[in-house]
Amino acid sequence: MHKKIIRSGVLFLSVFAALALCEATLGIFGYKSKIINWRFTQGYVGAQQQLEMPYIADDRLIYRQNASITHGTYSTNPNGLRINPEHASADYTPGIPMLMLGDSFVYGEGVSDRSTYPYITEAILRKEGYPVSIYNGGIDGYGPDQEYIYLRDFLLSEYHPSIVVWNFNMNDIVDANEACLFKKKARGYVRLAAWRNTLFFPAFAIQHTPIWIRNTKLFTFLIDLPALIAGRERYTFGCTLPKNVPDELLDKTELDKISYLLSQIKILSEKNHFYLITTIVPFQYYFAPQTPNTEPIMEKYEKLKETLRSSGVPYLDASELIARTHQPTLFTYRISESKTAYSPTTSDVLGTSDENLADTIFLPDSFGFGWHHLNSRGNELFAEVIGEKLKTLLNAPEFLRVAQISAWGDFTTKRGPFKSFSPSTMPTKQASKND
Repeated sequence: MHKKIIRSGVLFLSVFAALALCEATLGIFGYKSKIINWRFTQGYVGAQQQLEMPYIADDRLIYRQNASITHGTYSTNPNGLRINPEHASADYTPGIPMLMLGDSFVYGEGVSDRSTYPYITEAILRKEGYPVSIYNGGIDGYGPDQEYIYLRDFLLSEYHPSIVVWNFNMNDIVDANEACLFKKKARGYVRLAAWRNTLFFPAFAIQHTPIWIRNTKLFTFLIDLPALIAGRERYTFGCTLPKNVPDELLDKTELDKISYLLSQIKILSEKNHFYLITTIVPFQYYFAPQTPNTEPIMEKYEKLKETLRSSGVPYLDASELIARTHQPTLFTYRISESKTAYSPTTSDVLGTSDENLADTIFLPDSFGFGWHHLNSRGNELFAEVIGEKLKTLLNAPEFLRVAQISAWGDFTTKRGPFKSFSPSTMPTKQASKND
């Protein structure tokens, strides 16, 4: 017995010494994490000011937003969605449930809770008498694979939306590759486990490890290790294409998968009786002068547009709608032979005198030019043009039959079979609210 105690003590001291040596070695070489990012830093929860993670590991989604958390200017509800502050008001009456699905553009990266695109869209529609409740299903950093699973496995059962607007971003081609959860094989697309992605292990480890261990260089190195092996922060082993793959192959692979996911969500819409609309969110390069360096990016933009347009799901290009609505000549310039997205001689475009529109409705954030997020004014423009199309849908007789709305007052949702509308059947003329 005495020998066993001695052996156990020696083993413990040996392990401790080895860990200490590793820690010291990493310190000597000045190792600092280059992988852990904002998703897994700490924020505050409620009045108790308890430290908590804004994002936590999820065995289906890789990671998801934590519930009831305030992190900087962002807050989430008990289901982990970014809040609409009005929904918590005592005199708020829930309306027709609508869901905005997407990434950081929908979530509202860089703006307050009252300046997000879903919040402003609901405010516009309610002000004009449309009783809707719009829920923000955007998650920073999500790709199409995650968004589809998020809708199917979580949001549909929780919110039972009558309308789902799936908002695509130009970086979704990259996100579909780096956060890959569906892979095409001989028998079709197959689902992959979330733990295969390099973001899962850091999220899980940080979530379940005491802070004094998290502060060590050894812990940092270990949770960085999967990404260091993969050579990038996000990488799904057995699915993500390598960096040296030709752009044409990457585009085709991921756009084909987006087409597949759209076909699956169409099946969900028929089964769960909701209308489905897709959008491309405002794209900074659309509003910027065209140069030889931007042409390949704009080609990707056209490919994504064609993928959405050919899916059979009603599709809206927010950039084109903003251009047509606020400055008709802007749209003309955009589609002209020179492919210039704005007129240098035009002032007061979209309510600003700045000649470069790409800098007026987007934040000067840390992302490279072309990938900046919308500022408050940009979200207003986005909400206005999508809101106009939603009003057309809400006034459509086929939608009124589903929602059973009486004079836009009290209503009860009636979930019965109906045919999903297509671009050719989507109403184009706004009817009276009393129809």
